[in-house]
Amino acid sequence: MHGFNAHSGTWRKNIPVLSKERRVIAPSLPPWNGPPQSLEISHYVEIVDELLSRLNFSELAIGGNSMGGWIAMRIAKIHPRLVESLVLEDSAGVSNPSDNQPILDLNSSCIPTLIVWGKNDRIIPVDAARYLHSKVRSSTLAILEGTGHVPHWENPNEFNRLVLNFLRQKKENQRK
Repeated sequence: MHGFNAHSGTWRKNIPVLSKERRVIAPSLPPWNGPPQSLEISHYVEIVDELLSRLNFSELAIGGNSMGGWIAMRIAKIHPRLVESLVLEDSAGVSNPSDNQPILDLNSSCIPTLIVWGKNDRIIPVDAARYLHSKVRSSTLAILEGTGHVPHWENPNEFNRLVLNFLRQKKENQRK
């Protein structure tokens, strides 16, 4: 899922590659008309949850950039048996160590999690990625050099490679 006030078009460098191996759903969520500080993430979680119930998946890998990562974490909390793996890219909802609840929820679920972060992110600093990785046992961390807040757009080849390798590895581990 895309970040704050973005749209699904930000994934156009990724969908053709990822869809060769997985079914890809990239919804455009409605824009938020207030300031970022007043964002009601539960509003977006409800929208995505309703979409998922209509699509009737038996399992899925879910991920997102920034706000989309925050939504993905919340969906994983609501549906831990449905979510087989999680991709968090420069994710919101993890940068404030005083509010550890999303991280605690994620850690207790043991959902395999790929954390991808741009080293030069000026919106959510890379320290948030390191903190998240240190708290989530089932996580793998990849920090992309020369990349900012939107690795899937800024460095799509590396992002796609990381995600596909993560999903393949997850599938191989399930077979064992």
